[in-house]
Amino acid sequence: MNSASELVLRGEIDVPSLSLTAGASPQLIAAHVSAGGTHDLVVVDGGGRKLHILSKDRNSAEPAVKLAASLDSSAAPIAALPMRLHPHPLSDLMVLVSGRPEPQLLHPNDVVTYVV
Repeated sequence: MNSASELVLRGEIDVPSLSLTAGASPQLIAAHVSAGGTHDLVVVDGGGRKLHILSKDRNSAEPAVKLAASLDSSAAPIAALPMRLHPHPLSDLMVLVSGRPEPQLLHPNDVVTYVV
């Protein structure tokens, strides 16, 4: 039996290499941005000017996570905050980028709602 202080590696996630710059470290943010029904993990990679989305792998028999998307940014993202700005259950991401005073809004694909 493992003690509480041990870390057991159960698998690896294939994530593109992160571009670390001096004084900056990647941020991990939990957000519901995919239709998988669970929270996703958003990796803010400022040095690489990307946001990586990690989601639950529904095709795996074991609990597993996969890289769902890598989103390019025109400038280095500094921080991201998930917010529900629409009536659908997916979160939008408010992203602060380097050199811009106002945040940018990234929202998942619009969900079509049919009213009968």
